[in-house]
Amino acid sequence: MKFLCDHMLGTLAKWLRFLGNDVAYPGPIEDNDLKAAVERDGRVLLTRDRELAGRVAGSLQVTSDDLDDQLLQVIRAFHLPADLSLSRCSLCNAPLEEVPKAEVAGKVPEKVFALQETFWHCPACGRFYWKGSHWTNMEARLRELRARAGTAESDGAGLEVRQFRREDLEDYTALRNAAEAGDPDYKELAPEDIRRTVLDDPSYDPGGHFVATEGGSLVAGGRGAYVPAIVAVRGPVAYAELFVLPAHQGTRVEREVFGEVVGYLRSRGAERIEVRADTRFTAKARQLERLGFSKSEYQNHGMERDTAGAAEPTPPEGYRIRVAGLPEEIEAMRGVMNEAFSTRERHVPMSLERFRRHWILEDPENHSGIFFAERQADGELVGTVMSAIDRKYNDDHGVRRGGTFALSVLPSERGKGLGTALLLQSLRWIADRGMSRAYLSVNVSNLDALGLYRSAGYRTVQVFQGYRLEIGSPPAGAWKP
Repeated sequence: MKFLCDHMLGTLAKWLRFLGNDVAYPGPIEDNDLKAAVERDGRVLLTRDRELAGRVAGSLQVTSDDLDDQLLQVIRAFHLPADLSLSRCSLCNAPLEEVPKAEVAGKVPEKVFALQETFWHCPACGRFYWKGSHWTNMEARLRELRARAGTAESDGAGLEVRQFRREDLEDYTALRNAAEAGDPDYKELAPEDIRRTVLDDPSYDPGGHFVATEGGSLVAGGRGAYVPAIVAVRGPVAYAELFVLPAHQGTRVEREVFGEVVGYLRSRGAERIEVRADTRFTAKARQLERLGFSKSEYQNHGMERDTAGAAEPTPPEGYRIRVAGLPEEIEAMRGVMNEAFSTRERHVPMSLERFRRHWILEDPENHSGIFFAERQADGELVGTVMSAIDRKYNDDHGVRRGGTFALSVLPSERGKGLGTALLLQSLRWIADRGMSRAYLSVNVSNLDALGLYRSAGYRTVQVFQGYRLEIGSPPAGAWKP
């Protein structure tokens, strides 16, 4: 989470950073400046000042001057996992970078260099970090805090890990919503959403779907997916997801469910798991780190711009842009997208059945925002783009935002301005429906698309980082955290 600590909570700020949180600590400044910084940066104010806490919406008055009590109050108030994470500098709050051991030679004590293999560096202030005796002492302190907070590891009594059942759907939905509540971009789901996107998906295998119950209540759930169409392109790679209630994160419950998922995926022939996570959702990054994942080369940027002031869409000479005729032209649209994306490394072609189930196509209100670019001479389709408004997302987050998706131009038609024309056509459609912001996402390896979007005024607002875990091929159930 993103916090701002007032000048009386400097030590608390350092510890919260060690727990992986983004914590600003500006020191002694005026109350109005604190309030402005909180509102500008979207932070939660932590303060010892009762009067100030009452004036800043969403803030927390820290009632004790004892550090353990302060940590306990914040952990309980925001359901934070009490797990150490070397992701932020405890001094300046900048993100840390893992560095090769050779780079720290002569920069850390000789004994530390001899004993440690893994180091982190703060590019902002230059400090180096490693997991020495101080780390062990901090972990011991946090174990005591977890026990006081009621988040100590379960001894296993009453814990059952089993396969998901259809009658679990309502409780599973509530579990998933609670586990993902810390994700700033999460859209709360209804049981029907999970039924439609997961359970009714042709690739869904109930054998890879697990839940954990304790005292008869669902406390965790996990699922593995090993899809032949993806394997054919990317090799023996699988996808996994894991949802754990905050009080059970980092405990045996989390490891047991994930162990079942890994065992299932190994039995199918998977050798690695690939996932992605919003970098602002620090709890998810900590979970992946606990389970042994490391960052991969994959990175996707979410980008936004205001809809005001957008240029008019002007297709190049000899081409026109028109609204797609749905549902009759769904197959033609899929064909253009698959051919356009075939130049991207490791692209997995989308089947017609899966494409028909796309959430944009399932909402008739979005159909007028799906466009084709075609040659005027012969009517040949050479590009397409989908525009959509996710009204539930807007309602949940209090925004007026529309999205541009799957902008595609055939390789033989690139460099003529068709991509720009399709992008502006989508932007115009979004603006005409009263939306103030427009959103899209792009893989950072797609330099041409990045350049196009930046030139059109889009800026990065979120980053999805890829993670991978090599699971090899030992017998099922042999995975250890």
